[in-house]
Amino acid sequence: MSRSYGMSLKITGHNRAKRDEIIEAAMGEWDFDGDCIEDRDTDDEKINLGEGYGVLSFRESDDKFVDRVSKAVMQANGGPCVVEVGVICYENAPQEFHTRDQEFWDGLKED
Repeated sequence: MSRSYGMSLKITGHNRAKRDEIIEAAMGEWDFDGDCIEDRDTDDEKINLGEGYGVLSFRESDDKFVDRVSKAVMQANGGPCVVEVGVICYENAPQEFHTRDQEFWDGLKED
Protein backbone atom coordinates (compact mmCIF):
# COMPACT_ATOMS: atom_id res chain seq x y z
CA MET A 1 0.00 0.00 0.00
CA SER A 2 1.34 3.42 -0.86
CA ARG A 3 1.03 6.60 1.20
CA SER A 4 0.50 10.15 -0.06
CA TYR A 5 3.13 12.71 0.87
CA GLY A 6 4.03 16.32 0.39
CA MET A 7 7.78 16.97 0.34
CA SER A 8 9.75 20.21 0.30
CA LEU A 9 13.48 20.59 -0.21
CA LYS A 10 16.06 23.23 0.69
CA ILE A 11 19.78 22.85 0.07
CA THR A 12 22.57 25.01 1.53
CA GLY A 13 26.33 24.77 1.81
CA HIS A 14 26.59 23.30 -1.68
CA ASN A 15 29.14 23.74 -4.46
CA ARG A 16 27.63 26.58 -6.49
CA ALA A 17 29.33 25.32 -9.64
CA LYS A 18 27.30 22.10 -9.31
CA ARG A 19 23.93 23.88 -8.92
CA ASP A 20 22.33 22.49 -12.11
CA GLU A 21 23.50 18.93 -11.38
CA ILE A 22 22.16 19.17 -7.81
CA ILE A 23 18.76 20.37 -9.01
CA GLU A 24 18.59 17.63 -11.66
CA ALA A 25 19.49 14.98 -9.09
CA ALA A 26 16.85 16.17 -6.62
CA MET A 27 14.17 16.41 -9.30
CA GLY A 28 15.04 12.86 -10.35
CA GLU A 29 14.05 11.62 -6.90
CA TRP A 30 10.78 13.57 -6.43
CA ASP A 31 8.58 15.85 -8.50
CA PHE A 32 9.27 19.13 -6.68
CA ASP A 33 7.36 22.09 -8.09
CA GLY A 34 10.22 24.29 -9.16
CA ASP A 35 13.53 25.97 -8.68
CA CYS A 36 13.90 29.07 -6.56
CA ILE A 37 17.36 30.41 -5.75
CA GLU A 38 17.62 32.68 -2.73
CA ASP A 39 20.58 34.88 -1.83
CA ARG A 40 22.32 34.10 -5.11
CA ASP A 41 25.04 36.72 -4.69
CA THR A 42 26.11 35.75 -1.18
CA ASP A 43 27.97 32.85 0.33
CA ASP A 44 24.65 31.68 1.78
CA GLU A 45 22.99 30.75 -1.52
CA LYS A 46 20.04 28.43 -0.96
CA ILE A 47 18.41 26.13 -3.45
CA ASN A 48 14.74 25.86 -2.56
CA LEU A 49 12.86 23.46 -4.81
CA GLY A 50 9.53 24.13 -3.19
CA GLU A 51 7.00 21.39 -2.66
CA GLY A 52 6.03 18.30 -4.52
CA TYR A 53 3.29 15.76 -4.01
CA GLY A 54 3.44 12.06 -4.61
CA VAL A 55 3.40 8.62 -3.02
CA LEU A 56 5.90 6.40 -1.28
CA SER A 57 5.46 2.65 -1.42
CA PHE A 58 4.97 0.76 1.81
CA ARG A 59 8.57 -0.42 1.45
CA GLU A 60 10.02 3.08 1.76
CA SER A 61 9.63 5.09 4.95
CA ASP A 62 9.90 8.85 4.93
CA ASP A 63 13.33 8.48 6.61
CA LYS A 64 14.49 6.25 3.76
CA PHE A 65 13.20 8.80 1.26
CA VAL A 66 15.14 11.58 3.04
CA ASP A 67 18.27 9.40 2.89
CA ARG A 68 17.67 8.68 -0.82
CA VAL A 69 17.20 12.30 -1.89
CA SER A 70 20.07 13.47 0.36
CA LYS A 71 22.40 10.87 -1.15
CA ALA A 72 21.47 11.95 -4.69
CA VAL A 73 22.01 15.63 -3.87
CA MET A 74 25.34 15.06 -2.10
CA GLN A 75 26.61 12.82 -4.89
CA ALA A 76 25.71 15.50 -7.44
CA ASN A 77 27.39 18.08 -5.21
CA GLY A 78 30.57 16.00 -5.06
CA GLY A 79 30.51 16.04 -1.27
CA PRO A 80 28.52 16.96 1.79
CA CYS A 81 26.06 19.84 1.98
CA VAL A 82 22.99 20.58 4.08
CA VAL A 83 19.81 18.97 2.76
CA GLU A 84 16.61 19.91 4.57
CA VAL A 85 13.52 17.91 3.65
CA GLY A 86 10.06 18.82 4.88
CA VAL A 87 7.77 15.80 5.05
CA ILE A 88 3.98 15.69 5.38
CA CYS A 89 2.23 12.33 5.36
CA TYR A 90 -1.36 13.02 4.43
CA GLU A 91 -2.64 9.76 5.89
CA ASN A 92 -1.44 10.89 9.34
CA ALA A 93 -2.07 14.61 9.03
CA PRO A 94 -4.57 16.17 11.40
CA GLN A 95 -7.90 16.93 9.83
CA GLU A 96 -10.61 19.42 10.57
CA PHE A 97 -14.11 18.76 9.33
CA HIS A 98 -16.40 21.64 8.43
CA THR A 99 -20.09 21.13 7.82
CA ARG A 100 -22.54 23.38 6.05
CA ASP A 101 -26.22 22.59 6.35
CA GLN A 102 -29.70 24.03 6.01
CA GLU A 103 -28.92 26.90 8.39
CA PHE A 104 -26.03 27.97 6.18
CA TRP A 105 -28.21 27.69 3.10
CA ASP A 106 -30.90 29.80 4.71
CA GLY A 107 -28.30 32.45 5.54
CA LEU A 108 -27.28 32.61 1.88
CA LYS A 109 -30.83 33.35 0.84
CA GLU A 110 -30.88 36.38 3.12
CA ASP A 111 -27.78 37.98 1.52
